[in-house]
Amino acid sequence: MASNLADLIASLSEKECAMDELADILTEEQRCIVSLDTVSLARNDLRKGDLLSRLANLQQICSCLLRRALEERGLPDDQRLTSLVGAAASSDRDLLAPLQERLASRARDLDRQLRTNRCMLENSLGLVRNTMALFGKLLGDCTTYCAQGTIRSGSSGGLLLRREI
Repeated sequence: MASNLADLIASLSEKECAMDELADILTEEQRCIVSLDTVSLARNDLRKGDLLSRLANLQQICSCLLRRALEERGLPDDQRLTSLVGAAASSDRDLLAPLQERLASRARDLDRQLRTNRCMLENSLGLVRNTMALFGKLLGDCTTYCAQGTIRSGSSGGLLLRREI
């Protein structure tokens, strides 16, 4: 087994472990969303950002190693692991093919988890917007005092955050 191929398999295995860790982080994110635990959600988001940076670095390393392994075998640089699996020796193929399938499966699972979490967050924000709009309509025609102390009529639209400091 060539050094580039051995390094590629090691890097892909490390990427697989990082993807498993990301799946755990996304599961925790989903739990935080459901339980409305914003403190843990923010902490989890930092962990996710760090892990995504690590995954991006691993992706660059894997791409470089794949390119070198393809060049070693005189194959075109199409950045596809499938090309290398097809040209690898049977012992290497026995390692690469299952690893490739596991990585593809984990990528599909992560995509599904990300879509689910995004949908949950979008729906939650939509509910907050709709609730704010309802209260804005209900309270929109009231007379109240503004910050300068004068009476203001018909002010509508509540805000979650003040724009003044």
